[in-house]
Amino acid sequence: MSRLLFVGSMVLTMVVFGLSCGESLEEELRQSESELRPTDPEDPAGYEGAETDSLVSPEGHVRVFFATEGSHRPPQRDSNSSGVPDYVEMVAEIADEVGEFLEDQGWRRPLSDSLFPSSEPLDLFLVDFSAGDGNYRVEACGAFGAAEVCRGHLRIDNNFEPLYYPSVEYALRVVISHEFFHAVQAAYQRLPPWWSEGTATWFQEHFWAEQSDFERLTGPYFDDHERSLHDRQRGAFDSFAYGASIFAYFLEQQFGAQVIQEIFEAMGEGLDTIEGLETVLAEEGTSLSETFELFAAWNVFTGSRAVEGQGYPEAERFDEIRAIDIDADRGVDWNVAVDPLAVKYARIDGGRDVSLRAEERDDFAPASLQVVSPGEFAESGAVVVVGEEWVLFRAEELPIYVVVANGDVDEEGAVQVQLRGGDVGGEAEEELIEEVDEDRSGGCATVPGSGKSGSSGWYVLAFLIVLGRREARS
Repeated sequence: MSRLLFVGSMVLTMVVFGLSCGESLEEELRQSESELRPTDPEDPAGYEGAETDSLVSPEGHVRVFFATEGSHRPPQRDSNSSGVPDYVEMVAEIADEVGEFLEDQGWRRPLSDSLFPSSEPLDLFLVDFSAGDGNYRVEACGAFGAAEVCRGHLRIDNNFEPLYYPSVEYALRVVISHEFFHAVQAAYQRLPPWWSEGTATWFQEHFWAEQSDFERLTGPYFDDHERSLHDRQRGAFDSFAYGASIFAYFLEQQFGAQVIQEIFEAMGEGLDTIEGLETVLAEEGTSLSETFELFAAWNVFTGSRAVEGQGYPEAERFDEIRAIDIDADRGVDWNVAVDPLAVKYARIDGGRDVSLRAEERDDFAPASLQVVSPGEFAESGAVVVVGEEWVLFRAEELPIYVVVANGDVDEEGAVQVQLRGGDVGGEAEEELIEEVDEDRSGGCATVPGSGKSGSSGWYVLAFLIVLGRREARS
């Protein structure tokens, strides 16, 4: 679907917002943000003056507008002789299903005709897309308490021709659930693309797990995990923000789906996305930094590396992360610099026992090594935290994966991962043979045991995930 517009909205009741009659909503119509509707003659992608009709869905969640002539007209089959095309009725029924699902879970309803809470249906227009198959259009935004909310309308393809989904119904369930959730989002706050597209894509899976569009759209994150999760959108066709849906899915698996809603409620009180995450995760007894570090460890166990009982359910559905290869038969120092909320991985394999430790970098602020105990993820000893002390791994435990995750939101983090043969302990170390330098500054610390000093400002976690003890899922 065309998901280049990332803001959504939902019709809210006074009860959902918890307002008293004395509270007010300031509505500022911003002409620069106001969107035309397909029924407006000035809309270049609109109905071009064609005659139109509309249908309010049976449960009242949407009002479907459709052209009765011209290129935007939907398929005309009317099997029940209702006078309304089957396609239009299917759109209305699926939109109601999405709306009822959200309402049952206590989500806010979209804002449609005004920025005031109302029970008015959300306007949905069937249009012939030249590219893409659906989007949410913001029409106006304004202050609601401490948050900025928006109203708008949906546009859904009028026929899905050519069809790139298994069926038209499949297409409508995927596209309507995604775009409807954008409408929900806008009833809480305007969002950055990574959280907007990430949670809208997550909602597709939450609403209808049978579809596979969610799994496909997580791919850009697994392909580019060295990029900050909350990075800005780099152009109209940047799909990375959709890949951020895997983080929302991780949050659901760790804390339950309600945690996503709690984050939105915090944002509805005026917090930005990061503040909302930090606030809700603190209530769960953790932090964004610690949560991100565990998320980074889970992402080793996907694709062919999926292990029964660890990480995501049916983790083989997802792409595999990329990892650099390090030969365990050589002494190596791996210098790693990691962007905020980003991860780097290495796969270590060879024919001997190895010892590893993490050394702070003198050309970066010292790394803060976090201890994480992901009980659901590891049965016994599957994750080892590496700090300044040497940790031994036997040859039969290889391959192992080193996961260096920077859980800081703002600052670049760094660490040097040192590998030596055998049980180093208090013995003399073998001679350093090789340096693996991924440091963007050009510096490379190579002397094991050298002292470092400074103030700790980054959260960098080195995990060693031992896979040799478990069978991969067939």
